[in-house]
Amino acid sequence: MSNSHVAKLSQLFTEGMLLYFFLVPIFAVLSSGLPLWSYLFIIVISIFLLAVSVHFIKNYVVYVVNLFLMLFLLLDVFRYPLLTALAIPVYMIWRFHEHEKSSDMHNQITIILFMLILLTFDALFFYHENLIVVTMFMVVSIFIGYYGAQMFNVPKENTLQSVKYILSIMGMLLANSILLYFCFGLIKFLVNGIWYGFKLLIHSMAWVIGKGIALSGLDFEAIQGFLEQHNSSLNGKTLFEKVDMKPFIPEAEIAERTGGLINWWTIAILVILLIAITIFLFKKKFQRLETTEDSKMIVGSGLDNTNVHKRREKLFSTVKKPNNIIRLDVLNFEQWALKLGVGRKFHETIEEWFERLGIDSQYLDLYQKVRYGNLDELTKTEIESFHKQLDEMKSLIKNKFKENG
Repeated sequence: MSNSHVAKLSQLFTEGMLLYFFLVPIFAVLSSGLPLWSYLFIIVISIFLLAVSVHFIKNYVVYVVNLFLMLFLLLDVFRYPLLTALAIPVYMIWRFHEHEKSSDMHNQITIILFMLILLTFDALFFYHENLIVVTMFMVVSIFIGYYGAQMFNVPKENTLQSVKYILSIMGMLLANSILLYFCFGLIKFLVNGIWYGFKLLIHSMAWVIGKGIALSGLDFEAIQGFLEQHNSSLNGKTLFEKVDMKPFIPEAEIAERTGGLINWWTIAILVILLIAITIFLFKKKFQRLETTEDSKMIVGSGLDNTNVHKRREKLFSTVKKPNNIIRLDVLNFEQWALKLGVGRKFHETIEEWFERLGIDSQYLDLYQKVRYGNLDELTKTEIESFHKQLDEMKSLIKNKFKENG
């Protein structure tokens, strides 16, 4: 299994865990308990079934088959409520299909933000220890499943930066968790205070309306007598007696009313419709994400210099070159570094680039002055020093390039 497949499957698992936070209020309202291990098993088995079945069935029937299999597991085996039993397979099939069309491997920050927001909401109103366990599974899936697979395709010189990036994100997540833990009581107090204020506002409005009606002098008993007098003409029954106080029809009566609807003809029509839909989906092929040599590197492309060099060279070819000779020397130097494979990355500052190459910081001020500053302010001595520094930096980069092999 290639790293791109590992990344895609871990991404699906993470998105499946994110759905859990949306379903928590539904589980709470239906009083069906908050599942954990059964939910994890369902997400894993749904990903497994989808990933395996698309290798044998090359059309949309694969989704229908998986939908019925998952509904059987959720309703018959695990006894999930109907609403959640429908939501889980439909959501997983939708996300799997989207990743088959075009994998989105760069939305981890968005998922983490959604997770923190939903976790805060669920913890305040429907707190359960399962929320913490699911959060841990999501964090492991994001940082080990995705970034772990990514680092297999990263050059050695970028591995340290990848680790720093991962540790910085984990540090931010840990800091937010600690902050939420210590501020949980305060947040809950504020939410309860807002809710109490809302109830007080409703009570105050009702009191004001009641006082207004009392001061208006309206005689509600006279109004009620007037309504009963006019409604009594309806077969001698009042309006309230005409209202059906038993809206739920007994099952026996339902069977009598619908007995003529459910028969062999209606069953045959439903079966024919199901077969027709299956044939239509069977003929409708879907385009899967092609696996090429480039796509195998999709996970590491964010940190691999190869793709960056190509984009950077294309950018330089379309940018108008500077007229000033000394600034043109800067452009030529950076293009030369790109061709050697040690060029500056898009996310790097000049300081970070020099630090990565091991260039002394004493070169930094003059280099930035030439690159960004007003060239008319440069003295002849500074120009000579800059050209000397460029030669020294080129020699340093060449020596380092030879050492690395």
